[in-house]
Amino acid sequence: MSGIRYPEELKIEAVKQVTDRGYTIGVIAPIGSGGKVCFYSMSETDLIVDVAGWFAGDAFVGITPSRLADTRTGTGGTLGRIGPDAPLVIQVSELNVSLPSGTAITVPSNITTAALNVTIVNPISAGFVTVYPCDRPRPLASNVNYAVDQVVANGVIAPVSESGTVCVYSPVLTDVVVDLAGWLAGSAFTGSIPTRLVDTRDGTQGKLMPAKV
Repeated sequence: MSGIRYPEELKIEAVKQVTDRGYTIGVIAPIGSGGKVCFYSMSETDLIVDVAGWFAGDAFVGITPSRLADTRTGTGGTLGRIGPDAPLVIQVSELNVSLPSGTAITVPSNITTAALNVTIVNPISAGFVTVYPCDRPRPLASNVNYAVDQVVANGVIAPVSESGTVCVYSPVLTDVVVDLAGWLAGSAFTGSIPTRLVDTRDGTQGKLMPAKV
């Protein structure tokens, strides 16, 4: 074990979305010494972990998760649920954060892509959130889908605006918690405005393959 003591609220946020529901979320995680990562749960649970790939060299700068916004407490400057009238604007660049080793580091002013964890807390009805750079039009895409009164999280790779901000839009009133997990350096990742590739409801691209016997 690493001996790191995690804040209690971080433990709660990390695991409460899986209780009784079996949620799956995407996570980009820094790796500790010896090539290991640790998983913590505040209650007994089964856990399935799949590796989808990795970043080579210094392509990804992983940090100790840093809370950027929490509309329940006003962290980040917005207190109260967000809704369709205006997106939540979050500053990502030039913030003081820490590497997993404890070394202090500042998020670069020219950051282009951020690795975020976005948690939706107790929305008033079913809906979705879209995360996008604030200097671009909101795309037709969703990063987290939710039901009424649900607490659900997802990992989001988000392009950042020229001024270092991301916007979070929800069509219904909900609290939102956003944590920064790290960023992608240089040209390691080319972020684009999300473009819908497939939608089986209206036949957008893709096709159904015949079942194999």
